[in-house]
Amino acid sequence: MDSTDHNEIEEPGEDLEVEITNLDGGDADERSPRIFTGPWILARTFRKPVTIATGAFIVLAMLILLVSTTPLRLLTMQATFSLRLDANPPWGQLSVDGKRVGLISSGAYSLFSVPRGQHRLTWRAAPFALQECVISMPAGSGPDTCEHPNVAPNGPGSTRTYIIFPANLSMLPAAPRAALIQATQKALDRQQSSETVRTGELYALAPERPGENLRLCTSVLIAALCFAAADQPLQAKLSMQLDTGTSRDDCSAGACDDNGQDCHLFCDVPASYLRSVSNRSVWQPFVYVHVYWQFATMNGRVIAANEPDTFVLGTQNEQPLQLNTRWNGKQWSVTPTSQSGSSATNDPVCNAAMGDMYTLVFASTPPDVEPQLVPGPTTASGCLLKFALNSNPNAELTPTAAPPPVAYVIQRFGVLLAVNSTAHHLWPFLPVADAYTQQLAQQWIAQ
Repeated sequence: MDSTDHNEIEEPGEDLEVEITNLDGGDADERSPRIFTGPWILARTFRKPVTIATGAFIVLAMLILLVSTTPLRLLTMQATFSLRLDANPPWGQLSVDGKRVGLISSGAYSLFSVPRGQHRLTWRAAPFALQECVISMPAGSGPDTCEHPNVAPNGPGSTRTYIIFPANLSMLPAAPRAALIQATQKALDRQQSSETVRTGELYALAPERPGENLRLCTSVLIAALCFAAADQPLQAKLSMQLDTGTSRDDCSAGACDDNGQDCHLFCDVPASYLRSVSNRSVWQPFVYVHVYWQFATMNGRVIAANEPDTFVLGTQNEQPLQLNTRWNGKQWSVTPTSQSGSSATNDPVCNAAMGDMYTLVFASTPPDVEPQLVPGPTTASGCLLKFALNSNPNAELTPTAAPPPVAYVIQRFGVLLAVNSTAHHLWPFLPVADAYTQQLAQQWIAQ
């Protein structure tokens, strides 16, 4: 092949065009040729951009769909809701929509969960009447007849997450109610005790009571103090009487007025107020008791009976007392709870002493520190009140700094007595304890 022939043969170029004609021999002028630019469609360099663009479009569409449905997903995300239960008596059983629910212990409260929607809660605790309520979750989404605390017990939060089932005497049938009242009074009778009033010692005595050496009521501050000095040894007997009268709607000691309960019918203390988790077999209600003195000569002649445990004229003679109450299915077992060492003591005599101090002083000038209360060996022996005073809270403490002053006051036979000079200086209107009573107070301080 010569050079001319070689030049006539050319390699296909980038502008190669392919003409497709009709093979059946039709007129070429009637059908114009169809031209395909092959490289634009068929070249591999253009296939990858098409694939990436398609994938990006799909991803973008999925993101748009996800964002548009996020509020709906958030609304349906929480399927169950946790609630805290404060139910009494604590030996009961919780049911939700007719099915028993297991409770999880969590501090002072038991926890349980319910799904979204409206539910009927039932608390069964024999021998008390059944308690029921309706709640809808999330809170506020529907009917809610359950009882809730006024303030969330654990700080900021929704009170609707706390469900309360309180218990009181009105929820008991007649027979178990009478039996509980009787068992409680027997427990109070076991707290009865006696002490001897030495000659010269003071004891509370209302002005209408006859007796030698009766000091007329002395007006001090905003009150009148009424007491007498014993001119012979006296037998002092202290007793407590359960108050179940419903004529007065009175919860003056503040033990249970958070939920508007009438403590004369027994009332519950909120679980958040308890020092520790309660035993589920024990109900710990508060009751009101009257504290009375009887003073008699050693040969049995009664000088005064039913004398209130206070020397402040007109002071209400009711004190709160917390009980441990159990039900074995047939009968009640009742004992006072044991708490001491602070203003939350469960000793009616110490509560009476603090009540008189509050009336005389603390109503207008509250103390800077919480007083320490030391009950005597028996209820009739009295109560010691220790006030550690902060003379200068901003003063820098040094090893050589003098300890803060401490005032001691003792309540004996319904009368508050200044034990040391600090107490006498602060409250000069209080009678001063004699040598025997001061020695008694020192023994209690040492303990």
